[in-house]
Amino acid sequence: MLFEFKKFTESSLIAPKDKYSYISQSDVFIGRSDGINDKGLSVSMSFVNGTEIQTGISFHFIVRKILEDCENTVQAIELIQKAKVSSANNFLIADKNGEIAVVESAPQKSVVRRPEKNEHFIYITNQFKTKEMKIFDRGGVEWSKSAERYNGLKDNLKSVQKMDLNRAKEILSDKCVCLNLKKEKFGTIWSVVANLNELRIERAETKPTTKNYKPETRLNWWMKKNAT
Repeated sequence: MLFEFKKFTESSLIAPKDKYSYISQSDVFIGRSDGINDKGLSVSMSFVNGTEIQTGISFHFIVRKILEDCENTVQAIELIQKAKVSSANNFLIADKNGEIAVVESAPQKSVVRRPEKNEHFIYITNQFKTKEMKIFDRGGVEWSKSAERYNGLKDNLKSVQKMDLNRAKEILSDKCVCLNLKKEKFGTIWSVVANLNELRIERAETKPTTKNYKPETRLNWWMKKNAT
């Protein structure tokens, strides 16, 4: 994100009545940019410079709705594809059952992208990758090193034999994945890793290193407090 958003961004424990509770980050109070809920469902998004903007639902509200109402990847995909979205975004979704997917979403249409054959991972930056959606991607984001980050993620993830939090932190600490572009005042202002089966969550403020992640325990605290 642009560094200027840092002063507006915070991490929150959200626990609405009769909905799922969750840990999430956002630069706006009424919506969310990413998060993990108490069902072990994770969702995050990335901006794509689409060819059309319309009156519709912002990604902030889609992410929030997923975290509050969905318990798995299938439900999250269905919600996104039913929504009248206002702009182009990638949504990265994972659940505790190991179901992972990306929804490439634009006002014109949406496409679900799954891991490639013989791959057990998926990733996003600031571009569409499917043939069907590339026509709705205006591009012009080379300055954000979207392609370099995409390739950096691919190279790092292909080398992983078994993923754990430490390996995830190493990948996100790679200079080709999370950026600190001082001239453009653009880069990573928070980073989250999680084991969705155990709801073990760690977060780094600003550009991540393997040393600056700290445990995020509020969701587990809330769940234990309200266990029946």
